[in-house]
Amino acid sequence: MKIKEQTIPFHAASVGEDEARAAADVIRSGWLTMGPKTIEFERNFAYYAGARHAIGVSSCTAALHLALEAVGLQQGDEVLVPTTTFTATAEVVVYFKAIPVLVDVDPITLCIDPEEARKKITSRTRAILPVHFAGQPCDMDRIQHLAAGHSLHVIEDAAHSLPASFRGTPVGAISKLTAFSFYATKTVTTGEGGMLVTRISRIEILHWRRGTQQKEPIVHHVNAKRGEGWGSHLGFDEIHHAFIDCIRQNKPALTNVLDCLDGTLLPIAAEESIKRGAMVNVG
Repeated sequence: MKIKEQTIPFHAASVGEDEARAAADVIRSGWLTMGPKTIEFERNFAYYAGARHAIGVSSCTAALHLALEAVGLQQGDEVLVPTTTFTATAEVVVYFKAIPVLVDVDPITLCIDPEEARKKITSRTRAILPVHFAGQPCDMDRIQHLAAGHSLHVIEDAAHSLPASFRGTPVGAISKLTAFSFYATKTVTTGEGGMLVTRISRIEILHWRRGTQQKEPIVHHVNAKRGEGWGSHLGFDEIHHAFIDCIRQNKPALTNVLDCLDGTLLPIAAEESIKRGAMVNVG
C-alpha cells in the first residue's frame, strides 16, 4: 500500500496584502516602535478584554515576567504552576531565583487542579499562575477563593485563550494581572508579541505592590523596563500592532474549518458557561 506523505505546517497565519500595506504605512510614518499604533492597540485590547490597562510587550513570557516583577516576587518565594504548560510559565519564576512548585492538572480539562494547588501551599507561597490550557479557562472561582484565603497573587497565563470567558467574564477581566500571547500559532497573531492586562484602577495601581505602602507606580515601573537592562527586549513595535486591525477584520469562521477536519479533538469545557479559545489537537 502506498503511503501518502503530507506536511502539517507549524503555523499558517492568514496574512496578505492588507497586512503588507499596514506595515508599509508604519514604516513610512517614521514611528517604528511605541508610537500611535501601539497606543491604539493597547487601548482597544484593554477594552476588549474588560481590563483597565494593557501593556504591549514582545511575548507572553515578557508579560508574565513583568507581572511577577509588579507583585514584587523575591528570591526563595514559591509560585504554583501547572504540570502541563509551556516551559516559560515556570522559567519566568526561576529568573527571580524563586521556586516554581508543580501542581497536577485536572485530567479532563488539563487545567491546574485547585485542590491539588491547595496541598502545595506553604508559608513561602506568594502566587499562583493558572494556565488556560488549549483555550480552556481554569476554574477561576475556586482559584480566586483559594488565593484570597492564603493572600496569594493570581497571574493568569492566557497565552492560548483569547477570546475565552469564564461564566460570562472575559479572560483578562477576572484577575488583577493576565498575560496574553500573539505568537504565530495563536488565535490572534502579530508573529511575535504579547500583552499584560490589569483590571486595577489607576489610583490603586499607584500603591498596590505586594501589600506594602511602596509608592512606585507599577504602570511607570513596567514601562520603564522597556528601555533599560533586560527590559530593552520587552517592548512591542508599531509594525506588529499594524497587523491587528487587518487580522481582526479578516478572521475566518473557525468552526466552519473544524467541521472539515477528521480526528479533531476539542478541549472539554467543564460547563456550558465556559467559553474556550480556539486551540485544537488534530489527530
